[in-house]
Amino acid sequence: MGLDNHKPKGPHLHVRDVEVGYVFRGLDSLRKDIIAMIKKAGARLELLHAIRINKPRSIQELSKIVERDFKNVYQDVKLLAEYGLIELKEAGPRKASTPKANFSELVLAA
Repeated sequence: MGLDNHKPKGPHLHVRDVEVGYVFRGLDSLRKDIIAMIKKAGARLELLHAIRINKPRSIQELSKIVERDFKNVYQDVKLLAEYGLIELKEAGPRKASTPKANFSELVLAA
């Protein structure tokens, strides 16, 4: 993750290969924003762990396992699927999306 003010784009963050617009309001605000991003990453890591260990049959079941709001879990699951960390398979009579881990081990390095 990086922050730059390269013209003509103006202030923006680099998160992986994606550039996200950012309004710099001071160091305190930047610190709070970075902490919020880290917390979101932690919540997504928790989802990956829960999917791998608990093998939920649906996103609804996953949201209950991690005790988070369904809408937020759904958005995070879609993002994790987009990154290729998990796969979503339709199953059951209601065609519920079943999250499946695409990894047996996840190693994070800085």
